[in-house]
Amino acid sequence: MTKGVFRTSVCLMAALMVIISLGAKPALSADVPKLTVGYVFTTHHTPLMVAAIKGESFKENGAYLKTLIPKQKYTLMSDQDQ
Repeated sequence: MTKGVFRTSVCLMAALMVIISLGAKPALSADVPKLTVGYVFTTHHTPLMVAAIKGESFKENGAYLKTLIPKQKYTLMSDQDQ
């Protein structure tokens, strides 16, 4: 690779990084991001299903799923959320 091609490549990569960084949106707050989980029920989903069904019985372990809409929507809770 010649010096001219290398310099051009470096300049283009730097310009691309600047353009990407200008387009990146800063975090608006320190809120916890939303995580949406979809699944097809198989044996490796059993822990998720048990966590949803048992819910607050895991509260003593420090984290649990709180039911918002039964069998549809849950929120992850921790000791700090109480």
